[in-house]
Amino acid sequence: MLNLLLVGVKGRGESWLRAINASPKLTLAGCVDVATAHLEAVQAEYGVPAERCFVDLQEALETAKPDAVVISSPPQFHPAMAVQAMNAGCHVLTEKPLADTWDGCLAISEAARQTGKQVMVAQNYRYSRVMQTFRRCIAQGELGSPKQAAVQFFQKEPVATAGFRKRMRYPLVSDMAVHHFDLMRYLLGAEATAVLGMSWNPPWSPFEGDTSCIVHLTFQAIGSDDPIHVAYTASNTAHGAHTPWNGDWQIFCEGGAYVLRSNRVYISRDGAAELQEVPIVQDGLFDLDYMLDEFARSVSEAQEPETSVFDNLRTMAVVFQTIRSFDTGAQVAIEVE
Repeated sequence: MLNLLLVGVKGRGESWLRAINASPKLTLAGCVDVATAHLEAVQAEYGVPAERCFVDLQEALETAKPDAVVISSPPQFHPAMAVQAMNAGCHVLTEKPLADTWDGCLAISEAARQTGKQVMVAQNYRYSRVMQTFRRCIAQGELGSPKQAAVQFFQKEPVATAGFRKRMRYPLVSDMAVHHFDLMRYLLGAEATAVLGMSWNPPWSPFEGDTSCIVHLTFQAIGSDDPIHVAYTASNTAHGAHTPWNGDWQIFCEGGAYVLRSNRVYISRDGAAELQEVPIVQDGLFDLDYMLDEFARSVSEAQEPETSVFDNLRTMAVVFQTIRSFDTGAQVAIEVE
């Protein structure tokens, strides 16, 4: 059994708490939160003993002696917490984004390299039933390999749940598009090489930073000389019709397109009048349950998880270079050593 310490217990933290409690492979070492009211709430709602609730991470590490730490705090705190946990001998599962700066991302990856601890990033959009179905269709290759794609995302994030995101410079790209950029890498089986984008904030937006963008990304698949061009249009303060949080996707190949529309997966063969709907997979674990299971397995088998900190650097490079393109108005190369 892997003994986990949860840092940050409200909002997303409650989802982690429920998933940890439901897992047969995990036990809860304790909870950490700077707000005592949050800790009192998890004591009352989830039966967490008061002696296993802490306001200080170091005290929790020394007292609870966890095997691993799950970090569900705002991203600006991830580097210090992750490094502190690894230096205490713990593995780390952290919420996305990995950090709020590129230097913060590098600090976590370097600590993982030095300590040899497993660090997994919660890119949970990969592991929904819908996305697993979509990826399996693309991987089967019936229509050929991807050559271009169009991704649209339009949502209206409730202000009441926005929290720290309300004050971000680029809340859409930093906190939401990080999912979509990671999915592009995952679904296309390719790495981003360049980005050109522009962003803005609609006049009705309650956010301080830009919440809308248009981005052109260039990807390169391993072993291929052909670029894959992706057009990404997005807003998380959109009025009117919305897409699901996964977005709507069309991935174009020589033989047609793989389509994700309203969380339903289709195959669109070139020249065919109708779309073929693909049943959504139901077998196996998904979302947080899958990630916790893979994390436990990566620790027990000393195997790097799929969304390790080292893999996630490539997703975060897309995020930060997209922001750089917004700031400069120029196309920016994306390189990760």
